[in-house]
Amino acid sequence: MKKLFYLILFTAFFQTACQKETVVERVIEKPPTTQIGGGTGDYGGGNGIDGKPLESFKINLSNLVEGKKVNQIIETVYKIYPQLASDMKYIVEARQWFLIPVELNKIPEQVIGVGFKTEQLAIQSRREIWISDIYFSKMKSEDKVNLIIHEIMMGIRFIEFQSDLENCLSQTYKYLLMTKNEFSNTDSDESIEQQKLQMHKSARKSCFDIYNQFPNLTPLKLTEDDYSNIRDLTTKVIFEIHQLTTEDIELWLNKTKFRIYKK
Repeated sequence: MKKLFYLILFTAFFQTACQKETVVERVIEKPPTTQIGGGTGDYGGGNGIDGKPLESFKINLSNLVEGKKVNQIIETVYKIYPQLASDMKYIVEARQWFLIPVELNKIPEQVIGVGFKTEQLAIQSRREIWISDIYFSKMKSEDKVNLIIHEIMMGIRFIEFQSDLENCLSQTYKYLLMTKNEFSNTDSDESIEQQKLQMHKSARKSCFDIYNQFPNLTPLKLTEDDYSNIRDLTTKVIFEIHQLTTEDIELWLNKTKFRIYKK
């Protein structure tokens, strides 16, 4: 079965008076690969960059200044729409994030339908998110946050096409986002954190009890509307969240069918 890798293409161009960022994404279909090594042949092996295995470039977003800002955004979203915030927290915690010092494989301009050169800032698959440090290290902090949020929203769109188990697991992370006023006034901060972790753990166990195996995943096909919605939701969360209400997000989700949450 062909594997789909989802390449997120950020294209930036600058004018004298102002800056404007144009985001274009496409789904690129890779050739068939073996289950063992991901290559052509009955063998497997390790890959790396500059003598380092790829695993060496894995990062924890919470260790980045931008990761802390992203978490603040997620906490704000939680107060308005807990289910969306839970998805966001899930993508941060459950996806594998990598920061690699190389140019990422680039989508040809003719494929994405543009007539100018572009820069590949990030690529994303079902479970891994790769960011090019060649560009990331030069970006302003706010642009790094924007890129991370965009990747999170792309990941959330993917959840809608994932297994029932993953859909269930993604909603267990809202317990980690619960605020102090949702607990007893007599509970200490330490007690609250322990309760949050226990609720999260219990909810995850319930997911595995109900959905005890991952089914075969079907290929994911995104439309131009999907890409537009990802950009739109990224913008809303970053720049408009303090003006949005629960009803605003609910209407947007119902209109776009971007993510369907169980009542």
